[in-house]
Amino acid sequence: MIKLFAVMLLSINGVLAVSADIDSMGTALRQSQSKLFWIERKAGRYTMGDPVSYYSRTADFAELTFDIGNAKCLANVTMLGAIKTLTVYRDAYRACCDPNKGWPGVWVAKDSSSFGPYAYALVMDGKTNHLGAVDWDFRMGLLDNIFPLTELKDPHGRFAVRLVTFAPLSADGSHRLRGIVYGLELENISDGLLQGTVVLPRMFQGERPKPNWAMFDPFDFEIGLGDSKRFSKEVAFALKPGETLWVPTILYQPGEPTLSEVNARGTLAWFKDTGCYYRRVLGRLETPGNPWLGEFHERQVMQALQSIALSGANKLAGSNWGSYPATRQIWTKDCFYSCLPFMASEPTLAQKMIMWFDEFGIRQAGEIVQGGISHSISLSVASLLLAASYYEQTGDRTFFTQHPELKRNWAKILDTIVASRQSPDVWLFSTHYISDGKLDCDWHCGSNVAVWRALDGYARLLAEVYGEPGRAKEYGEQADNVRSALLKKTVIPGPFGPQFIEGVNRDGSVPRLTSDGEESETTLMPFYGFLPYEAAAYRNYMRFSMSTNNAQYVAATRSIDWGKTVPATAPGYNKGLAFGDDHESLFGENGYYTEIRRVTDTDGSVSWWPYTKPQPGEVRRSYPGKAGWFAGVHSVLFVHRFLGIRYDAPKKTLWFAPHPAIGDFAWNDFPFGQDRFSVSCLQGEAMVHNLTDHPVTVVLGSASCQLVPPGQRVRAKTNSSLQ
Repeated sequence: MIKLFAVMLLSINGVLAVSADIDSMGTALRQSQSKLFWIERKAGRYTMGDPVSYYSRTADFAELTFDIGNAKCLANVTMLGAIKTLTVYRDAYRACCDPNKGWPGVWVAKDSSSFGPYAYALVMDGKTNHLGAVDWDFRMGLLDNIFPLTELKDPHGRFAVRLVTFAPLSADGSHRLRGIVYGLELENISDGLLQGTVVLPRMFQGERPKPNWAMFDPFDFEIGLGDSKRFSKEVAFALKPGETLWVPTILYQPGEPTLSEVNARGTLAWFKDTGCYYRRVLGRLETPGNPWLGEFHERQVMQALQSIALSGANKLAGSNWGSYPATRQIWTKDCFYSCLPFMASEPTLAQKMIMWFDEFGIRQAGEIVQGGISHSISLSVASLLLAASYYEQTGDRTFFTQHPELKRNWAKILDTIVASRQSPDVWLFSTHYISDGKLDCDWHCGSNVAVWRALDGYARLLAEVYGEPGRAKEYGEQADNVRSALLKKTVIPGPFGPQFIEGVNRDGSVPRLTSDGEESETTLMPFYGFLPYEAAAYRNYMRFSMSTNNAQYVAATRSIDWGKTVPATAPGYNKGLAFGDDHESLFGENGYYTEIRRVTDTDGSVSWWPYTKPQPGEVRRSYPGKAGWFAGVHSVLFVHRFLGIRYDAPKKTLWFAPHPAIGDFAWNDFPFGQDRFSVSCLQGEAMVHNLTDHPVTVVLGSASCQLVPPGQRVRAKTNSSLQ
């Protein structure tokens, strides 16, 4: 049996609570860390947590960051524990971006402030040690697989320094401070008295350059001393052997009450609440036969979540490409996929995401771009796609009845799309773009899958939320028409049998025998409910996508290129996961989880474009940074296909059919809206624990339905455990 609960968190009636054992920040900083995602230096030699990763072979650390935020702010932390960049977000607004310059997927931007770097200094024996630039031995990892934590060792063996960063928020996520806690713990590990001064971090630590407005940004965030009623730029210390000193710095948006809010409760209380929040969203996944897999899933959820931005007024402000770098521009499609996992796990954020896409999902008309619903129909219906998943996984009716404007807007969009079809007897619709790539076909498969999902989801909302069964039947029939047309028009004979193809023309011709890595609606067909993973046309298309039959496949990187200029784009790797069926095809030498693991960076992130040239092992950390799109798609694909979990909250029915290739695992205390569950697949036995306050119908694999009362468990034999 595996240990279901880590030391740091306990489950009490289905709610994650911080262990009473954590009575100080010193105790908190000594909790367990990621097993696979860390880097250390000893005697000038670097070692990284996962030797399978190609990044373990590179010593280019300029763009390596470990990131943490709370959606209102984001900190990018270097491996030495310095704050490379701190970003605080404001509102989103419509902006013009000329597609002739390559960005037709961008029509919204966000205001933000980004400053840095910030680092502490230690003054001892008349010498100032700038901790962001020392050449000491160190270890950088993730506390509880969440918080960036650096441990530095004095070369003379006198002291140890621990640097931790977190962005405070309440345990339920309802309150998020616009700032971070950047804390230093100093421990005397010598036999004598340790004396000196801790200098609080400021930008341009050390000799600050003379004002030269063309060379550096003279602005800064507000700074304060945590757990104190006074402010000082320095904290003197005289530590006896074994004693420690905790010095927290609060960096925050000027004019905000962040410092007083932190100090009213103390940094420890906020750290506990913040940890509880993340575990409330993540649950705790243990994969004892493959520790990388459980940690990787959590890192992808965190990557998607750290991509999201909120304004000071708690409205969604869009997203970045990933958790690094923060961008002013918002790639609308990236934002959609980063949001997708949180329709199940973060209801408060999910509602804001639905509202944001209702406001910004359709590109505005302009002189440069025609815009309108057909610019990108998959983004025009994005609000409804999120809403359909949100309702299915949470059963929340109140949100929809409180926002009747959503219903009106969705009906207008869908009716406009339906009326746009050029052949009355063919229920497929034209569009110009997915995100940035121009579509050279009459009917794009994935975009029409999005329309199908929108029609189908709207029909369910009409029937079950809005009480309009007649209109529900009408939209449901339209969804059936689109599905039939997709199966008839976009399925072609392929090298492995019948398969979907990305785009077709009205005359039945295929303009290009291709599958774009940055086309994820087809990857998500089973998640949307369009067809099962076992469907031949789906499996053959995913297999085709990752083969030399695909015009965009790059054999050297075993991935899909983007525009012939980039030999691998991160979202394409998910297509390899979509058809892998056994341990060898997923985790073997040529398995696609193995391939993903090779391009997973030291912090657990996957870069948008991990290769500079089509040569295995030649990975990079560079533009355009980390991929929230990949992370979001992987998060839902992993839960739905591999953990085999689906929850229909309105029907209070949970399906659990774990994939045999995953082996033993336990996922404890995870959410679907306000409902929570624990599941496990251990030694050939599947178990579901109902942590909700109401009975739930559970379907375990091929077993019959069982009604499970609150707090009760149900078990069944399964073939999902690898021997």
